[in-house]
Amino acid sequence: MLTDTSASPYALATSVAPGAVTLADGPWLRLHERTADVTVPNPPSCTFVAALVDEGTAVVGNIGDSRAYWLPDAPSSTPAQLSVDDSYAELRMRDGVPRKEAETGKNAHAITRWLGLDSPDDLVPHISHVDLAEDGWLLVCTDGLWN
Repeated sequence: MLTDTSASPYALATSVAPGAVTLADGPWLRLHERTADVTVPNPPSCTFVAALVDEGTAVVGNIGDSRAYWLPDAPSSTPAQLSVDDSYAELRMRDGVPRKEAETGKNAHAITRWLGLDSPDDLVPHISHVDLAEDGWLLVCTDGLWN
């Protein structure tokens, strides 16, 4: 079962894997404090995806276009993309543009959310979870693999 809880991303993560958000916040805050001047024309940035597996449930969080997939072993089971892209193509598909057109159009792979000093102020990760009721693979990858 795949559930997207983007409206309350931290509630699910902390209920399934207590302390996960706290553990992730520390390194992020230290990195932010030590990073170069925000006035640099093109400051360093990245996309991010992570998965936590605990007692048969995988919780996935992402920002940008790094992805996570559930790939069940059984041929009769359906693979699922667990992450949601923060991209112009994804925005267009939400507006009803067919996938093929959205993913091949101008600026299709431009990202709309990322981690960095110039990240959008309303930055919130997408959080979803899947019950691992059967054998399979959890693939966590950057856009270099899927794109």
